[in-house]
Amino acid sequence: MSKLIDAIDKYKPTQPFIISLDGDKAGETAAQELADVMTDMQMKHIVYSISDSDNKDPNAMLVNKPQLFKETVEKALEICRKTGDMK
Repeated sequence: MSKLIDAIDKYKPTQPFIISLDGDKAGETAAQELADVMTDMQMKHIVYSISDSDNKDPNAMLVNKPQLFKETVEKALEICRKTGDMK
């Protein structure tokens, strides 16, 4: 995660991030830690689960169910647009 944070700090991207790590407790904890850092850096982001009972992380869903992955990402973006919930 430190390489990602270093890259964000170096390049200062303007596009928002969807933070979605593994669906287990460790992934949820890491996602929240990353969100806290991004909040401190004033980076727009949302923590959103991109996994399901068959695919425990976003990469598994991308490989096994690419259409569902795409729909899930689009849903996350739509929620942000409608609610303004992106930090």
